[in-house]
Amino acid sequence: MGLCGSKNTPLPQEEAKQSNKPEPKIEDLYRQGAELGRGHFARVVTCTRIADGKQFAMKIIKKNEMKSPDVVHKEVTILKTVGNHPNIVELIDVQEDRKHCYLIMEMCPGGDLFSKIVEEGNYSEKQARKACKQLAEALIWIHKKGVTHRDLKPENILLASDSLESDIKVADFGLSKLMKENQEIMKTVCGTWAYCAPEVLEKIPYTQEVDCWTLGVLMFILLSGYHPFDVFGDLNEPELMDKIKDCSYDFDDPVWEDVSQEAKDLITALLHTDPKKRMTLQKYLASRWITGQDIATHNNQRVADNLKKFNQSKFRAIVYAHIATQKMKTTGVIQEEITEGKSKIG
Repeated sequence: MGLCGSKNTPLPQEEAKQSNKPEPKIEDLYRQGAELGRGHFARVVTCTRIADGKQFAMKIIKKNEMKSPDVVHKEVTILKTVGNHPNIVELIDVQEDRKHCYLIMEMCPGGDLFSKIVEEGNYSEKQARKACKQLAEALIWIHKKGVTHRDLKPENILLASDSLESDIKVADFGLSKLMKENQEIMKTVCGTWAYCAPEVLEKIPYTQEVDCWTLGVLMFILLSGYHPFDVFGDLNEPELMDKIKDCSYDFDDPVWEDVSQEAKDLITALLHTDPKKRMTLQKYLASRWITGQDIATHNNQRVADNLKKFNQSKFRAIVYAHIATQKMKTTGVIQEEITEGKSKIG
């Protein structure tokens, strides 16, 4: 059985072995291009499918860096489970050789949404509404499939094309959880702490509503350009975590003068410390802010200016360091989940 294959879906290499045909080599199927990103045990490059010239992103995972083959198998299983959705990055193909496993993913040439806003230098509430609506629709879809993302953050909200008007695509399901039948509660503490719900930081059992909290955080940042619990991006980790647990934030910054009350009410409903009182995704999509026509279309320069400072802040440097640490711990998190153990955050 191959590292990346499932019990029901053999990889091409496995089929080749069964039929005594030569195993296909990755270089015969895809031509690798420029590097898009790099982690501790994987890197992502552009690639071209030789058969038809179509371009994709290729995640190359080193087998000898993985503590368990279940890590990659879990991510592949989740990507196959969520399937094809217009606002989720699609898994196209899975290949492997002796040293590596290759996940061929849909290409998102626009990069991440937040960086694009900084690049363009402007953003409107109407554009923010479109992105938040599509994010909520993607979350409803994966939740119905029994999957909780658990690691939503700016880096994982991609653009399908090189335009701010493009559809968004949710990426990176490496820390996601596929719930077992009749399972509702999760215990593993994982994710990027700056975007985690209070119940995760409190290390108490939690549900899919953790993704609703993160939607609220991302909506806040999209409309203001800064993190709700670290306005100036200068808090240390314990201070920020305390503010998240206390749900201590406000709309006092001048940037909120140009934002509708309906949007602020939704953020308040999502950023509720009690998961049972937190707004559901269904109610979110039925809200007046999402369905109504009366919404600001003018560009808010303050948002882009704030986001630029946000990207350059101490906060972002700390978050990036935590993301790197979290990626190193991913194998341990997955393995502990498999054995129904518990992991620690940060």
